[in-house]
This record gives sequence, structure tokens and C-alpha cells, in this order.
Amino acid sequence: MNNPPVAGPINILISLETICDNRAALDRLAELALLMQARLHGLYVEDEELLDIAEFPFTQEVRLHSAAEGGLERNLLEQQMRSVGRQAEALLAQVATHWGVEWQFQRVRGKITTELSRAAQQADIVSIL
Repeated sequence: MNNPPVAGPINILISLETICDNRAALDRLAELALLMQARLHGLYVEDEELLDIAEFPFTQEVRLHSAAEGGLERNLLEQQMRSVGRQAEALLAQVATHWGVEWQFQRVRGKITTELSRAAQQADIVSIL
């Protein structure tokens, strides 16, 4: 007699590069996880390509809210990425706790499309916000 394979928990992968701007979307995903008895898997990718571009002396940054321009410094950019990653993890923890769902957070450095594709292979649902 063959036993059917035992399914593990449903995994919902969330790309968290911009999630800090979209709390409502994260709430909806947590609600979905609750209804599906799924686990939220937050992924934050520190974009290695952006860090590499910062090495060029002609690279300029235009700030979104002030339109001010300035040089792009790799070490400052790395600090900002770490800060955003911590904020994303804290927000995911807060939302998951509020909805009572299991969660995990992963921070990696690499090419966003490559890392997201790699993580998506283990996911049942993928959300890119």
C-alpha cells in the first residue's frame, strides 16, 4: 500500500524590498496565511548590483522626497540597506504576531531576481509588492 506524501506547511514568500510602504498589503497576506494555515516567509535582498554601481565615480543619487542630488557611497548604501532590512523584519514580525501566523525572515545579498527565484522554488505562493 502506498501512503500519500505528507504535505508540509504552505509557504507564502513575500519580497520585502518595498514592503515598508505597503502595510495594508502585508496585512492582507497575513490574513491569507491565517485562512490557509500558512507560514509567511519574508525575503529581503540587499541588491549587490546597486552596491556595485555605487562604486562608479559618476553615479548620482536623486532623493525621492527632496529631489536633491548627491554621490552614491557604497558604505552608506550598505548601512541604509541593513536599516531597511531591520525595518522590514520588524514590520513582518509585528503583522504576523497580530494575525497569529508563523513567520520567518531571511536577509541575503545578491542579485534580486536570482535570490527571489531561488527562494520561490520553496514557496507555494509568491508576492512581490
